[in-house]
Formats: sequence, structure tokens, C-alpha cells
Amino acid sequence: MFLFKKPKFIFLLLFIISNIYSCLYFINTGHLLGEVSDFNFKSEETSIYINLLIIFFYLFFLVVIFRFFSKIHVNSLLDNDCRIKWCKAEFFWGKLLIIIQILFIFYFCLTNTFGANSVNRDGGIISALWVVLSPDNLFFIYYSIFRKSRYAKYNLLLAILSNILRGWSGILIFIVFIELCYRYREGKLKIRLLSKICGIMFLLYPVILAVKYGIRDSFLTNSNFWESFDRSWLYVFNNNGVLGYINGLLFGIEQFFSRIQLFSNAVVVYSLKHELANFVITNKVTSYWQEGIYGIIWNRIFDLPTSYNLGEVLANFIDPQSIIGSWNSNPTFLSWLFIDPFQIGIYLLFTIALCFITMFLVKKITSSTLSLDMLWYMWLILIMPGWFASLILFLNTLIIFYVITFIKLNVTIER
Repeated sequence: MFLFKKPKFIFLLLFIISNIYSCLYFINTGHLLGEVSDFNFKSEETSIYINLLIIFFYLFFLVVIFRFFSKIHVNSLLDNDCRIKWCKAEFFWGKLLIIIQILFIFYFCLTNTFGANSVNRDGGIISALWVVLSPDNLFFIYYSIFRKSRYAKYNLLLAILSNILRGWSGILIFIVFIELCYRYREGKLKIRLLSKICGIMFLLYPVILAVKYGIRDSFLTNSNFWESFDRSWLYVFNNNGVLGYINGLLFGIEQFFSRIQLFSNAVVVYSLKHELANFVITNKVTSYWQEGIYGIIWNRIFDLPTSYNLGEVLANFIDPQSIIGSWNSNPTFLSWLFIDPFQIGIYLLFTIALCFITMFLVKKITSSTLSLDMLWYMWLILIMPGWFASLILFLNTLIIFYVITFIKLNVTIER
């Protein structure tokens, strides 16, 4: 019973169960879940091995590696023992992040960019600045450090508004996770409270989906939001009254599990491994170590040709009618094990190195245990789905957060 009060255990178990469910669903029906449901794959034995690999690497990174690296001792810039530094940084970041988030909201509303399921950017310097600065990542870091700050609630509301306006609902899952971790560490997390939170999320999830789909459709088609919302509501609930709401709940459960499971996408990548390997050989797909902002800088310095990342190419296989690069699909961590098995050792070392650097930076910034919970969550949603560009962007945001905090504290102290 004690384990079921640990938020990290609950989330990890939920993600593992979703993959087991997806595998069993495939074995029983012959169909995959999610956006790759139209793909045909026949080998049940191979699918079981793929699922076992997924479970193994979940445990490897989020239990073994995380516990090992979390024991590393680093002198932190922000420590609870030094209240003067803590309070100055808390006040500074609270106000600065409010300004950043408000400016970002104005920007993407005016330019119709940064929408969910879209890589649409205006290509200008300001757009590139928002990508590098990453207000979402700044909020994740800030909130996990200064959860008790008087400015935290304002930044929380702005972060929710920003994500909802862009058609993202994942921010709500992050908030639930961090709040559960906070209450667990404060000794305030009870089974009854946990049950209430889960029940409320379950009952509201279909409504959240309808709103999210409505915003996304409005964003992508430049149509009226209420018209898009009506279509999304009908899509989710498929009826009126109690029966429609029950349909919405069932749809929400299916969508949630199909969204967090990796099994189906991993199976598709395995079936396409030779085609994807040819894309890599001909430089049409960026290698994992070249993903993200540093890879872009590398290519421009050495005047290398621009290529798509693996998620964008996979999305084009899923929907050949779409414009390649217009959206992406999660390739999963297993993708490069299938595509280039001769570099498994280098690939693992690369990923472990990213884990170490992000852990080091978080510990260098703060001694807050809630920040380690935040980092664990970022590993959960970025490493296993294979979002290396996003993980590297998060790493870059950690560097920015540390450098700005370091300069601010030292300039203040000198004055």
C-alpha cells in the first residue's frame, strides 16, 4: 500500500500497464493502437519481445539510472540553507517568468504559431528566440523550485492558459504529478485524496479532450473556435445526454492509454527499420545526436544539408498525404536500436550522458527534492518516446536558467 502512495511509482506503473495493454490488444485483435492503427504487423512473438524491451528500458532509465545519478553530490546555487539567495532568486524569477509568459502568449496568438501537432513557425529571429528560451521548460523548472512562492500561482495560471490556447493538455498531467509529489514529500498525500484526484481527472478528461481538439482544429484550419469545438464535442461524445457522456468516458480511456503507450509506434518502426535506415544513410533523416538546437547549429557551421528528424519521417509513413515536416510522431527510444543496431553501445552512452548532464544541472541549480521529481517526469515523457530534440532543448533551458540565476545573484551580492 505504501508504494501506491508514491507518485513516481504510480506514473511508471501506469505507463508500463499501457504498453502491456497495447501488446495484449494487438495479440487478441491483430490491430495496433493510436495513430498507427492502420499498419499491418503479423509477428506476435516479435511484438512480445518489443514490449519486453520497452518495459526493460523504462525500469533501466527511471529506476536504475535515476537512482544512481541522484546520489551524486553537487554544490547547489540555490540551497534552503541560504535563504537570502533563495528569496532573491524566487522574487526575480517569479516576476521575470510572468513577463516572459505574457509576451509569449501575445506572440503566438498574433502569429498563429507554436500550435500543438504543428511545427509551424514564422522563421524569424523572435520565433527562434522563443524556441531557445522555451517558456514551458522555464515554467517546469521554476515551479518545481519555487512551488511555495507567492508568484507561483500566477505563473501556474499563465502556463495553463498558454498551453490551452495552443491546444496542449499535457501541462495538466505535469501539474497533477508535481502536486502529488509535493504532497507526498510533505506527508499530506492520503489514499482518499489520491482517489478523489484520479476520479475528478477521469470525469473531466473527455471535456478536456473536446476543448483540446477544438483548439487544435481552430489553430490548424484558421476556423472559428466554436465551430471547431462543436465538431470536437460530437467527435468525443458521439451522442447527447447520459449515453453520450458514457461514450465520452470510454473514448477518453482509450485515447489516454493509446496516447501514452509506445508499443504500437515501436512495432511500426521495427517493421520500417530498413526503409528508415536507408533514409539515414542518404542523410534524409537526422541522426539522434544531431537532433535539437545544437544539431541545427552544427549543420549550419559545417554547411551540411538540412534533413528531417526521425519523428517527422515516421509521421509521413503514417500519413503519406501529409506534407513531410508538418507534424511528427514519437519514434520511441527503441527506434535507433532497430535502425542502427551496430551503434547500440554509442546510442546508450549518448542517452546516459544526457541523463547525467540534466541531473548535474538540476542539482547545480537547486537542492530542492521536488526538482528531482520534475526531472524524473521529463525523463519519463522525453527519453522513452524518443524525443531527443525536446530533451536537448530542456537541457539548454537548464543551462539558461542556471546562467541567469548565477549572474543575478552575483551582481546583486556585489552591489
